[in-house]
Amino acid sequence: MFKRRDYFKEDRQKPWSIKDEPVTCEALADTKARTYPDMFEAYKNFAQTYNLSRDSFILTNGCENAVRIIFEALRPKYAYIENPSWGLVEVLANGLLYPRPEETPEEKRIFLVDYEFKNEKFVLGDYPLKLPQENSLFYITDKYNNVFEHEVLQDRNEYAKYTIVDETYSAKMLRNSNREIPENVFVIGSYSKFCGAGIRLGYILYNPKWNNLMQLLREECISKLAEKYTSIHMPEINLPEFDGDFVCKSNNYVVVKADSYTGDKRRINREFEVSGIKFYKLGLSLK
Repeated sequence: MFKRRDYFKEDRQKPWSIKDEPVTCEALADTKARTYPDMFEAYKNFAQTYNLSRDSFILTNGCENAVRIIFEALRPKYAYIENPSWGLVEVLANGLLYPRPEETPEEKRIFLVDYEFKNEKFVLGDYPLKLPQENSLFYITDKYNNVFEHEVLQDRNEYAKYTIVDETYSAKMLRNSNREIPENVFVIGSYSKFCGAGIRLGYILYNPKWNNLMQLLREECISKLAEKYTSIHMPEINLPEFDGDFVCKSNNYVVVKADSYTGDKRRINREFEVSGIKFYKLGLSLK
C-alpha cells in the first residue's frame, strides 16, 4: 500500500526556491489531485519560482504537446533525433498525432525523421553524414552536461537550423538561474516527471522572440486536441482583406494587430487576445 505524500505543508507559504525540493504540480497550480488546475496560478507560481519572464515559457499538457507545438511553429522538413531512448520516436509520433512508426531496432541509435505535413509522413531512415541545414531540426536529450555551452550548440548548428533540448527527467535549464536561451534553441520538459505525479504538466522554454507564436499555438493545441482531424490536417485558406500590419498565419488562424481587422466578421468563429495581439480564427468556409 503506497502512502500519500503530504504535499501541502502549512509552513510553506511562499513558492519554493530553486535550491529546495521542487514544487509539486498540485501546489504549483493551487489545486488538489483530480480537480481542474488553476492555470493562472500555475503560470504565476512557475514564473516566480524559477525566475522566468512571462514571455519566455508556456505550460502544456505533457511533453508530447510541447513537442507538437514546436513542430507546428517551425514546420521542419527533416528532424534528426540523437540517441533516442525509452521509445522516444514513438512518443514523438504520438505527440504529432501520426501513426506510430515500425518498432525501432535497438542497434540504431540515431535516426532521420522525414517529416512532411502535406504528405503526412513520419518515417525512419539512416542518419546521413551531411544534413541539409535549411528548415531542419535537431532533437537531443540532455544527457550532455554542457549542451548549452557555445561550442556544443555551434556543433549542432552545423547540422540543423533549430535544436530541441529534451530535459524531461532533469529540468537542468529550468533550475539554472543563469539561463540564456538562443533564438534557435527550445527546451522542453515534463514537470510531472521531474517533481512527482499530480496534474500532467509539461513546459517549453524559449527566447522571448517566439512568445506570440507559442501562445497562439498553445491555444490552438488546447482547442483542437480532442478532434479527429487537428489543425495540421486542415486545408490552407486564403487571407481576407484587412487593414493593418500582418503578423503571421498559422493554419486557420490569422494574426493581426488589435482592432485592425476589417474582414467579414461573420466568418470569425473565435477571437482572443494575448499580450496586445488579437488572434482571429477564421471559418473554414472562407475561400
